Amino acid sequence: MSSNACYKCNRMGHFARECTQGGGGGGRGDRGRDREGGFGRGRDKCFKCNQFGHFARECKEDQDLCYRCNGVGHIAKDCQQGPEMSCYNCNKTGHIARSCPEGVNDSARFAMQSCYNCNKTGHIARNCTEAGVVQKPYDMFINSNNPKRKHTLQFVLKKMLPNLANPMLSHEFHFVHRLDYATSGIICIALNKRAARAASTAFEKQQVQKYYLALLHGHVNDSFIVIDKPIGNDIRETDGNKKMCTSDSLFCTKPRKSRTVLLVLEYGLRKSKPATKVLLCPTTGRRHQLRVHCSSIGHIIIGDYTYSERQDVEPHRTFLHSFRLILKNDVENLDVRTADPFISADTANKWQPTNIIRTLDENIFSEIHKLAQ
Repeated sequence: MSSNACYKCNRMGHFARECTQGGGGGGRGDRGRDREGGFGRGRDKCFKCNQFGHFARECKEDQDLCYRCNGVGHIAKDCQQGPEMSCYNCNKTGHIARSCPEGVNDSARFAMQSCYNCNKTGHIARNCTEAGVVQKPYDMFINSNNPKRKHTLQFVLKKMLPNLANPMLSHEFHFVHRLDYATSGIICIALNKRAARAASTAFEKQQVQKYYLALLHGHVNDSFIVIDKPIGNDIRETDGNKKMCTSDSLFCTKPRKSRTVLLVLEYGLRKSKPATKVLLCPTTGRRHQLRVHCSSIGHIIIGDYTYSERQDVEPHRTFLHSFRLILKNDVENLDVRTADPFISADTANKWQPTNIIRTLDENIFSEIHKLAQ
């Protein structure tokens, strides 16, 4: 034991927990200094006798001492005399809520509950009728049937918000719409069955307004385009990515009505090659709709590996982003948007605009909404 040094008194032969000295120097610096300039023991307080200089395990007193009223024979949690005691049920002093003489009925207790999802009272998060909105990173699956796959939005949400995960659901959350693996941006998650049903109905009836940002190869000649081309399955690739195509392709089967409005925002260069930033508004919801429609007009989304015939492998991502979502019904009232991820200030984009056609203000949303009617 002779090699052991106490950091409270700097003496050899014992540890700090065995030290009988009240002060002295030490290797802990000013973090252990008390008001009198000493270290360690000067700040130790016993919750049994309410005195400084030792811990409760070292206390010599036979009876407990209450730090509220300084009375003996009980501790603070059992004290009935302390004037500091306050009840959050009736807001009166002299007692705490569990011993409140006025009690609280179930409806009153329910009314006091606060939801950390919407910050409203009257319910808790698992009963919240409102939707949650999160921003999905690019190159991430929403969910997976493989429990070992951890790079999913489902896995991330469960880790961040474990109380909102519902083990009764196959994928633990109500994902009311989808984003492709490569697409980033806003995605809506209903927090209960009723909200999920209302949101899903709104998507099915095309009562939701969705806006996307994209960077396209080449310069789009027209300032706006309404792409009205049915989309169906590509019989050449029914497995894997399940590639889609427009109805004018010889390989298209089971085409369905599909419509997208495109507005040009900026012309510019990406890695010295012509590119166009656009705002896209789909009025239908087909698989890969925006990617297929952009490809069909000869302007593939930059970084789209599938619809570039696996040629566009240089970009660090597919430049497609869910930018704004408007969802309004009897249950939800959402209007959310993100920042623009495709700015020149982000050097990873390698994008430099040369001609600004439109800016992302409310006027442009009014313009594209009228075209979408």
